[in-house]
Amino acid sequence: MDNIFLKPAPLAADGVVRVRGPQTGAPLAASGEWKARSQYWTRRLRDGDVIEVQQAEAEPTAATSTSGIGPKPEATDPHIE
Repeated sequence: MDNIFLKPAPLAADGVVRVRGPQTGAPLAASGEWKARSQYWTRRLRDGDVIEVQQAEAEPTAATSTSGIGPKPEATDPHIE
């Protein structure tokens, strides 16, 4: 299963559509999030509740990565080598 970067679709009146994730119930971040392509998110795309952002606009970072693999944190303790 591949991942897609989704943002809530904009509304004319108050900004964005509130779309909640099926497992956590937490709303999709206005800045967008990486999600596994699933039947749920495919339906949200089809219904116009979310928009897919192209790869060039949505580079994964350690904060938004769903894989848990990100850049290695730098050691702040001088005693750690």
